[in-house]
Amino acid sequence: MAGLVVLLLPVVILPWEGRRTPSLFLASLGACGLLVQFLGGGLGALMGGAVTALAVLVLLGLVTTLLRGRMRLRILTGGQIKLMAAGAAWLGPINVIYMLILVVLMTFTVAAVGQLRQTHCHPQSAVIIATAIVLAATQQYAWSLYPVPIAVA
Repeated sequence: MAGLVVLLLPVVILPWEGRRTPSLFLASLGACGLLVQFLGGGLGALMGGAVTALAVLVLLGLVTTLLRGRMRLRILTGGQIKLMAAGAAWLGPINVIYMLILVVLMTFTVAAVGQLRQTHCHPQSAVIIATAIVLAATQQYAWSLYPVPIAVA
């Protein structure tokens, strides 16, 4: 968990400096997530993380392309899609849904607050996505700390 937070720091800091997160860094972030999956759950967990990351990459890419082509909406950039796919490698299938829900809720909340204050700032999407990844990972790892008692009949 601490490794994930440390690896997400450049994603949060680089936009403040006016720079984009390199794709190679996002790929290495995803590879580290797959390594953690493998070390924690073996080959099955590695495959689950890889399939989840690939599914997020493909599905978000398709949805973004369709919305941009049909409605002229630009909701996600390539970097944001790659960041969510790299986070999916850390989280696995169930917590990816949690991450995506958090991204949508936080984005709408920041936009609503901006409308109330009548400011025209854009939500810092990299910070929102990184926060959602950390929150989903926290939830994932918190449950693994508490063993589920088995009822003995």
